[in-house]
Amino acid sequence: MEPRYSVLLCGCMLSDYADIVDRWLGQGIKVIWFGTSDDCEKLEAEYRAYKKIFLLQAYVYTSSKPLIIVDGDDKDGFVAKVLSKECTLFNSAQYLVEHCQSDKHIIVQASAGTGKTTVMIDRILYLLHMHDDLKLSEVFMITFTNDATDQMNKRLQDALMSRYRLTRNIKYLRWVEEQSQMHISTIHSFAYYLLKEYGISESFTKNLSIRSFQYEKKELVKNLIDERADENKSVISQLGVPFYKANSIAVQFWDGFSKLGISHSDMEKMDWGQPLNPASKPFHDVITGIIDGLDDNYFDIKRRNEAVSIDDIMRDLQKVLTSSRLPVPDLSMKYLFIDEFQDTDLAQIDVSCVLVKLLHPCLFVVGDVKQSIYRFRGANDQAFNVLKQEMKEMGIGAPSEFTLVNNYRTSAYVLNRLDHYFRTWAADGMLQYDKAVIPFNQDNGRMKILPGADKEHADEQVADIISTELDRIVAKYKDTDKSKLSEKNRVVVLTRTNNELKNLSKLLRQNKIPASIRRDGTFFNSEAVIDFYIMVCSYMFSDEPKYLFNYLLTPYAGQTDAMDINLMEHLNGDYDNLVDYLDHFVDQTSWKKYYKQLRLCPIMSVFKEMLDNESVVDRFIASSKRRKKEAGWDENRVEAATRTEAMQYQANLEKLI
Repeated sequence: MEPRYSVLLCGCMLSDYADIVDRWLGQGIKVIWFGTSDDCEKLEAEYRAYKKIFLLQAYVYTSSKPLIIVDGDDKDGFVAKVLSKECTLFNSAQYLVEHCQSDKHIIVQASAGTGKTTVMIDRILYLLHMHDDLKLSEVFMITFTNDATDQMNKRLQDALMSRYRLTRNIKYLRWVEEQSQMHISTIHSFAYYLLKEYGISESFTKNLSIRSFQYEKKELVKNLIDERADENKSVISQLGVPFYKANSIAVQFWDGFSKLGISHSDMEKMDWGQPLNPASKPFHDVITGIIDGLDDNYFDIKRRNEAVSIDDIMRDLQKVLTSSRLPVPDLSMKYLFIDEFQDTDLAQIDVSCVLVKLLHPCLFVVGDVKQSIYRFRGANDQAFNVLKQEMKEMGIGAPSEFTLVNNYRTSAYVLNRLDHYFRTWAADGMLQYDKAVIPFNQDNGRMKILPGADKEHADEQVADIISTELDRIVAKYKDTDKSKLSEKNRVVVLTRTNNELKNLSKLLRQNKIPASIRRDGTFFNSEAVIDFYIMVCSYMFSDEPKYLFNYLLTPYAGQTDAMDINLMEHLNGDYDNLVDYLDHFVDQTSWKKYYKQLRLCPIMSVFKEMLDNESVVDRFIASSKRRKKEAGWDENRVEAATRTEAMQYQANLEKLI
């Protein structure tokens, strides 16, 4: 049988297959060879380019009889039963996932570094090769972040272009063109798309927008509690707490349902239990009496405003998809991939199953319970079990389950130490941990664990570790060509929350350690954007001294004489006198020049001229260096920190414009 995607050869003589292997590789067929060391060396030397993109894989392994497996059609289970045990260098689990039957639902548990992104890309390539009628527009992939979406798009495009460059087969170019029609998006973008397209059954339209509805939610709670209150009785006697506190607690309680992904219908069937004591019964009765009405009224508000909230967009989609008024969506979805499934909440799991029930795509989910970092948003380490249970209840076929255990990224030293903790937590029922990861990276690694009890000295220890590692890397690569350095030549510190990141940033500054702080969603709080905003405000409110004063502190003003804060305080807030005083410093800048131009020319053309002529970034660099030197920073660290900050400032300014 002629292969369409791959061929695995075991125990064959290379002399018998040299020509045909050459033809297969030339057609873009993946060749996996198991044979003598001589044959493996010859193949790898001759087809180095194919090996680089894993179209050719060669492993030293001898077999008593020749065996050929085409496109993963392994009826005897040779890969799972034999190769997985006798040739550990071969990633048999990845092969089995990649070549699983096209009509199967798949669950893959994969730790960090075990190749989950690779296996998803390979699975898509397998499906494209095996089904001529499959279009990439019929493949949907859900990720959790925009960065993951971009990476997945790039990895798939790179895989297709690499195959085209080696084979010159036009089908790879066609798939690259089709890739723009593939639906790779974050979970919230995916939900928003479906609500706009198919929310008409619940009165949503294509004009759907995103809003927070925080004010409306608070008002809803307040009004419903107020309706239940008897004007002739005290609030405390009816609620057990003051009205404002009852309102606040109820909003938090209600938000909890959204974070957990509990559906509208499940709320109505909720078993509320009994209050622990008589004192809490009044508030218990209020909560249980208003929660159904809150959700229904809130849904009506969103429909009237043709808007949804990111916080509970999946629950809204869940309501739309389970509506009796919903016609079967006119959506061609043959495969649905979900990445980082361990961070999926109840509503997202239910939506996935409903889509499978409605549209009959094959589901592919991948994740690792040890990496569940969105507990605060409703995720839990039972996501895979909940999925299997819902699939069973909805009559969806049982999924095929796989576990990837070969780790190619993290050093063996670190993984082996972590294994001790994972096993201990699993034994205590705190973690699902069935299989230990097999490390393939034998580079020396280091691992230091700080006891949680020693919080008093934790900051000092963290700063010391980061500083030591930074100095080590600087010393190691001091004489290296800077153009050859990569992302690996840096110290990376991860935090779980934005608040921890804020505290870490402060700690690094206090210890004079240069760092680039990356936090999603903070573009409009960046220095470049704030400085630009201050500059604009100075022209909008030119007769208010606070705006002129703030302008003089930005790189748009540049270096001026030192302002006397004490003298300004003695002016007692007199606007005219303050403006007159600041005018002397404003005259040392180009502010008045652009003030006149803004009255005569298009605004953006004036801003462009300002950015072209005023050396804003250079002034930012000079100011940053001066502040750090005054604070006693080491000269080398001043240069490193300022360079990083300047690159970020420039990038944010360009993005803003």
